[in-house]
Amino acid sequence: MNRKIIAISWAITALAVCAVLAAPVTASPVVTDTDPPGVARVVPVGTKLIATNTGNIRMTTSLGTLECTKAVLTGELVKNSGTEIEGTITTASFTGTGAEERCTTAFLGNIKVTPKKLPWCLKATNKMTADTFELKSGSCGGALGSMEFTLDSQG
Repeated sequence: MNRKIIAISWAITALAVCAVLAAPVTASPVVTDTDPPGVARVVPVGTKLIATNTGNIRMTTSLGTLECTKAVLTGELVKNSGTEIEGTITTASFTGTGAEERCTTAFLGNIKVTPKKLPWCLKATNKMTADTFELKSGSCGGALGSMEFTLDSQG
């Protein structure tokens, strides 16, 4: 068995997982809860976030494209002002249709994706297009950097 580990960095501003947070995003983004049905309430800062993708996630590198079918991000809502949404993401997992639920690529086969440099900041503002979020490495309100992942291929 051959094993390759590759560390890759990305600077991601507009993520392919645009709808990772199940919240209506409009010109005035705000996270709301509709439980009970028909009664919308603003979700308070400090609430735990569990965000999942809709559609496949594609990460493009100079080597090729990596595709995952599921991403789960967890963290805490730190801003929900009606003009900005911010969440600090403390854990992230990516899985796919490959063996052992690994993500898939044409260039390295099935890949285990391990996020590095958490926390991440998930952000939406009233200046952004509806249903668009930014996801960057670093805490919200702090210095933001590039995102890094370790890609582990066994084959």
